[in-house]
Formats: sequence, C-alpha cells, structure tokens
Amino acid sequence: MSRIRLAKVTTPSNPPAGSGELYYSSSLVPPGPAFVDESGVVLRLGGLTTKDYRLIRVVTLTGSGTYTPTTGAQAFYAEGVGAGGQGGGAASPSANQACVGGGGGAGAYSAVWVAALAASYAYVCGVGGSTSVGGATGQGGTDTTLGAVLTAKGGLGGVNLATGVTVTDVAGGLGGAAASGIGDHKAQGNAGGYGKRYSGTQATSGDGAPGFFGGGAPGRVVQGAGVAGLPYGAGGSGAVAYNAGGAANGAAGSAGVIRIWEFA
Repeated sequence: MSRIRLAKVTTPSNPPAGSGELYYSSSLVPPGPAFVDESGVVLRLGGLTTKDYRLIRVVTLTGSGTYTPTTGAQAFYAEGVGAGGQGGGAASPSANQACVGGGGGAGAYSAVWVAALAASYAYVCGVGGSTSVGGATGQGGTDTTLGAVLTAKGGLGGVNLATGVTVTDVAGGLGGAAASGIGDHKAQGNAGGYGKRYSGTQATSGDGAPGFFGGGAPGRVVQGAGVAGLPYGAGGSGAVAYNAGGAANGAAGSAGVIRIWEFA
C-alpha cells in the first residue's frame, strides 16, 4: 500500500514562480494540510477558511440560568428572541358602549457568532407581558440576554381604547427594537394588530403579533380576555368588553428563547 507522509512545518515562503507546495501546516489553527501558491496564497485543504467546523450539538434554553458550552466546543452560533407584549385590556363600558385593546408586539430577533468561548454564560429568556389588568395598556415583554454577547429586546404591550360608540381603532404594541439589541444579525419584532370598534355593540380586538418562530394570537369579537401568544416571543391579543359586561384583561405574551448551535 502506498502512502504520502507530510511532516508538520510552518507555512513555507512563496514557492518559485509557476509552482506550488503541498504541506502540513503547524501555523494554521488547528494544524492541517494546506497548499501555498507562488503568490503566497494559502488554501486550507477541506475548506477555504482558517478553520473548518462541525456541528456537535443544538441547545435550546428557556427560563434563566447558566449556559456552559460542551467540552470540546470551539465556537457557537446563538439565536435569541425577546418576549412578547401583552394585549391591551378593555375597561368596563357603560350600556350600549364598547371597549377594545390592541394586540401585543412580538420580541425582536438577534443572532451572534462567537469563536472565543468563555467558560460559561449567564442567560435570561424574557418573560411575556401579563400583569396589566382591565382598561390598561398591556405590559411589555422583557429582554432575552446571553452574557454580554447577545440581547434581543422584548415587544411592547397593546394600547387600550376608551369606551364609546364611535367607529375608531387603537394601536397594537410595537415590536422589540432591533437597533437596541446586541448581535451580528438583528431583526425588528412584528407590531401587534390594531383593535377596531365599529359601534357600541361590535368590535374586534387586535391580533397578537407573531414572533420569529410564529405563534401570533388571534383577536376576538366577543366579550372577554384576549388569547395568549404561543411560544416563543409572540404577542397576546387584546380584550373586548361590551354593554356593561365588565372589564377584561389583555392576554399574555409568550416567553423568549435562546437556541445555540455548538461547533467543534
């Protein structure tokens, strides 16, 4: 059986004109086979970059805690989504009047490539807005963070419309602000849908905005609280109240999430 054995060497100086050299580099990280041409251009065999990676694990983080990269991981790509905002609430209307809330905004998306790993990273996945009651603007969702390398902003809550009978609408919450996030790639969260009142007896609450992974909540037309956003990062829909039927709360936005792709 024939074979070629290459001794590990530093990257050689430029070969003579019209030639190239195959060698086993101790200069590349990690060491590996390479080719250098007469101009000194180095081609790492097996890829054109200074390092070729292979995927070893995908991790999904929820809640909060400490993320420790897998032993042997050399880099990771992390994606994060902020939590969704709560839908706008509906105050208790007088007889023959209606009140409606706009939908909650979705959390923003951020992603980052990290090639110099720390031993561990504290993380927090945002909490969906949920605590505003009755005729109030919905609570905003909180941010999702991974150490100092990634931040995805939470969406804002939907607005509440005063009771009445006139045809009008009310804004949904804005999506999480991409510009305020941290990461290599960032995207604005979707805004919640407008709530609409058509008369004192007809209205439609605003849809909760879908997040990066979907999960938007539909608005409602009957008396009651909104519909909660589904995981992850989606807004909750607004509430509807009619004809002295009592106040109703906007629905909760869904929590944020982090997904990490580990490479060796």
